[in-house]
Amino acid sequence: LYYDHEPPRRDDGGVARLHTWLRERAVDAVISRHSLRPFATAACLRIPEDLSYVNLGVRDARSATSGVLADFPRLVAHALHHLDAMIRARQTGIGDDAPLIALPPRWHAGTSVREGKART
Repeated sequence: LYYDHEPPRRDDGGVARLHTWLRERAVDAVISRHSLRPFATAACLRIPEDLSYVNLGVRDARSATSGVLADFPRLVAHALHHLDAMIRARQTGIGDDAPLIALPPRWHAGTSVREGKART
C-alpha cells in the first residue's frame, strides 16, 4: 500500500480512521515518503510488529526506518562540483546543458519492516 499523505500525529479522529483502514485491509506493509512513527505512536501500534513500513526518502543512515537512503552528501557534492564549473566558466543562470544529477538508490535496512517483508 502506498500512502502519500502526511500521516496524522494526534488523535483528532484521523489516527483512528487510518488505524481502522489499515486493519480492515490487512495491509502487510506501507510505502510512504513520510515517517509513520508519530502515527504509530499515536495509534499505539508497534513497529514493525503491528505496522511494517518503508520510507522512500530516509535522510539519515543511522535511522531505524527501512527504505531508500537519500544520499544528500553525495548529491550536494555533485551540485557543488557543477556550481564550481559554472563559476570557472563565468556562466550565469541555468544553461541548456545543465546536467541531471541522478544517484543510484541505496537500500537502508532499518528495523521498520518485518522479517521476510522487504528485499534488498
